Amino acid sequence: MLGHPREAVLCSIGALAVLYGENRAYRIRWRVVLAVGSANVASFSLTMLVSHISSVSYFAIIPLIAVIAATTTYVMNSLRWGAPGPVFVVLAASVGALSPYSGLSVPVATMWVAVGVAGALIATMTPILVDPLGPARRAVEAAEKAVDAFASNIGASPTERHRTAKHTAGAAIHHGWATLRDAGLVSIDSPSTLAHSLRAAHIRFLTLVARDPTNDAAPEIEVLPPATFPLGRPTVRFRLRRAFHYRAQPMVAALRVLISTSAAGAIGASIGLEHPEWAMVAAVLVLGGAPDRIAGSYRGIQRFIGTAVGIVLFIAVYAWEPHGLVLVCVLGLLLFGIELTVPRNYAVAASFITPLALLLSTSMQPGHDALTVSAYRLVETAIGVSVALIALWTMSWREDHRMQRHAELQCLSSIAAVVDAYSSDAQTLLSLRRDAQFDLIGAALAADAAARSVPSWARTQWPTHVRLIVLGYKVLARVVSATPSEVADMRQEIGDVRSALLST
Repeated sequence: MLGHPREAVLCSIGALAVLYGENRAYRIRWRVVLAVGSANVASFSLTMLVSHISSVSYFAIIPLIAVIAATTTYVMNSLRWGAPGPVFVVLAASVGALSPYSGLSVPVATMWVAVGVAGALIATMTPILVDPLGPARRAVEAAEKAVDAFASNIGASPTERHRTAKHTAGAAIHHGWATLRDAGLVSIDSPSTLAHSLRAAHIRFLTLVARDPTNDAAPEIEVLPPATFPLGRPTVRFRLRRAFHYRAQPMVAALRVLISTSAAGAIGASIGLEHPEWAMVAAVLVLGGAPDRIAGSYRGIQRFIGTAVGIVLFIAVYAWEPHGLVLVCVLGLLLFGIELTVPRNYAVAASFITPLALLLSTSMQPGHDALTVSAYRLVETAIGVSVALIALWTMSWREDHRMQRHAELQCLSSIAAVVDAYSSDAQTLLSLRRDAQFDLIGAALAADAAARSVPSWARTQWPTHVRLIVLGYKVLARVVSATPSEVADMRQEIGDVRSALLST
């Protein structure tokens, strides 16, 4: 890429896909990176093509970027891919809207983005040559350490630290099984040493929970036949179908993103901002992870602070006038900073995302003054964050507890399906239990969001939520060896919980 700054920047757009492979098993990692990379290529080429056709009329580009943002938000939240979320697919679409200024044709520019995706695939898979079981081993080690931490925090009285340790251990075990399944290391015929190690940690965790003196309702120790191991994630089809409801969290998040990005882009274009699409990117960075009102507000503040810091960093880098290999190295360092910080702190992550985005846009439109570009960027970010927060608060007043109720009823249906299939073959029952576990996590996440956003309402219905969760894990633990009378009791309790949910 020496001497070809435009091509280097376009490759960087495709290379953003590497951020989505972190901590995933290699067998699934390349698929995720390829899927995100393909989305980057498609969104970039679509907006560049429409930009050519419409002579850069932003009122033609804005709806397209908004649809791309909403669709990506729905898919990534349905699959629960976590950070960094849909923002970089939307960033690729935004850069595509500027690419007619680059002097490259749509096929040539798209080809360079695809080259970046190929580079991302090589980079994300290269560690397999050195440590092929690395992600799986780290997931199992993290689960073992989390169980150790939970064991050391068990005391006579419940504390926030104790509860956090228990939830962390449970989540780490769930992630461990999902990672081992993704890696193909859980086989009934020849389970790996890692699978046996994780099973031991799992059983230890369940034993600790059953003996925990702070539990109001002591759960049963899960019964697993000797040759059976927990399954990982539900299928992609199941997760997408499960979220296809107007009160499901991914669908609500997608609607918020669609409205906020459309409004932010339209406001920016109406007042004559140079790049209203950056206001759309700012809105996605706030709302793309489907946050509740409180978490989303913190994220918006962090986004704006990070942008201000990132602008200072951009001005310093731009004054240096990096070209060729130096520009490639700068872009690589920014990508590395994003990968390290996105899951942990949005303010710090935004301080890397902002100079990356500005370097991408200025490379597509050379000759711009750094201070002017930075001032526009700050205003665009303020618009995007403000519109996102307005959408979050005005569209969340009743939606948070409606989403919780939907998630709980959906979870109860999964629990009922497990009970109805109690006499089925082991593999069918295990698959249904896996899906119910997925829905239990979804119900817990929805309840946590509602508790932060509408605490007064959450307090009144929290006993019913706890009853649902206890019932769910009781069914998962006992259904394998349940007698007909125990199954009848489970069905009765399912009916009672359903009545309680519908009455609150």
